Amino acid sequence: MPNSTGWPDTPPQAPTAARKPHASTHHGKTIEDPYHWLRDPGYPEVTDPEILAHLEAENAYFEKVMAPHQALIDTLRNEIKGRMAQDDRSVPVQDGDFAYYWAFEKGAQYRRWYRCLPDADPSPGDMMILDEPALAASYPYFQLRALETSADGSALLWSADLDGSERCEIHHVDLTGEKASEKRPTNTSGAMCFAADAKGFFYVELSAELRPYRVLYQSLQDPQLEAREIYRETDPAFFVSISKSTSGQFLFITSADHVTSEVRFLPLDADQPNLKLISARRPSHEYHVDHGSGDFHILTNDQHRNFRLVRAPIDTPDEAHWDETVAASDAVLLRSAQAFSNAVVLAERENALDHVRILDPMSGGSGSRVSFPEEAYSLRVGANRMPTLSRLRLHYESMVTPPTTFDFDLESNNLITRKVQDIPSGYDPSLYQTKRLMARAGDGAMVPVSFVERVDRQTAGPIHLYAYGAYGHGMSPGFS
Repeated sequence: MPNSTGWPDTPPQAPTAARKPHASTHHGKTIEDPYHWLRDPGYPEVTDPEILAHLEAENAYFEKVMAPHQALIDTLRNEIKGRMAQDDRSVPVQDGDFAYYWAFEKGAQYRRWYRCLPDADPSPGDMMILDEPALAASYPYFQLRALETSADGSALLWSADLDGSERCEIHHVDLTGEKASEKRPTNTSGAMCFAADAKGFFYVELSAELRPYRVLYQSLQDPQLEAREIYRETDPAFFVSISKSTSGQFLFITSADHVTSEVRFLPLDADQPNLKLISARRPSHEYHVDHGSGDFHILTNDQHRNFRLVRAPIDTPDEAHWDETVAASDAVLLRSAQAFSNAVVLAERENALDHVRILDPMSGGSGSRVSFPEEAYSLRVGANRMPTLSRLRLHYESMVTPPTTFDFDLESNNLITRKVQDIPSGYDPSLYQTKRLMARAGDGAMVPVSFVERVDRQTAGPIHLYAYGAYGHGMSPGFS
């Protein structure tokens, strides 16, 4: 007979892994690891019969332990599914002559990617450029890492982890239908960027230790041509990443550890890529670069931990030629800066609250912040891929407001609601309110507390308090 836990009188016993002597020496110290035998040397392919037998025993134990709770599991699963739109779709983002978006079909675990004309509503006739469900069905594991279209919209690059090893393959697709898709590099971080003429692309290769360490250029004119090395990072503490300027004119190659960065750049239309360094690395100096038109715009912590914004000429971008446009502040952390031909968008944080400020690209100055009605919220800048900014894509949520996509119109200074996350099982935001309180900590510091409550139950009672602040990351008040 089952007892009160739902198990038989004798509960299932967890399998015990065997202990086998194994020692290894590193940096003069010997480490004993009796479970080393569980590491299959062929990972991610696990073929050792003894390892597989233990994993199967673990899975069988889990199934027995959870079997009495299956009714509750089903209830919780259905409740969570009921809160998610099964046919969700993103708001199109303009990039060149087209706008791009993704969509789920009911029951699908992967998205399909489409493109339409700018300012057009998605429709059934839109061109599908990537079919994730079909790709996922072709591989034992599929996780899309990145997707990139050429400037003229004629070609597509996509990268994905196809075996769980965190090594990504890059594939090239001709969207004109003239050529078949071709598989490209396999040992990459997943980051890639088309050259201006779409006749080749740049990507980041991984080392044997999974460290992104060098940038290569692959020609698409001659697929058999070996990729050409553009940059190699020799310091094992530094990881390499690539990004394209908002203007579309430059490729930035960044080498960075957790506190120090170094950026090089090259024009994406150059026949022979010639890297140029912006500022040589030095300990604890972190900086980030973008270009909209004219000068580079650089966010740097060279004088203050909260960063300042400077401009630098393209021909002489070194620190001797940096011209400050926004000074550092003890109160405001500058988190990111994106440069357009007509504006610079700063993501800021003040008193642990997110803000977005829009500046003149030439003078900087105080600019203006986008205003929101709630006291406590979470905000981030979305995908904005056009060189000239007319509407700024923003993603917003609070403890009361579901994830919402806004476009901020620079001409009218109005927020345009493009999408509010649907809650199919039902949700009435008028039943709740959110507040922001300040609590004094033991050391005297004032700590912000985001608070949500039912408007019809404002009586003293128990509360659930949750906080997290490790690794320098605080918690923004989001919808749950």
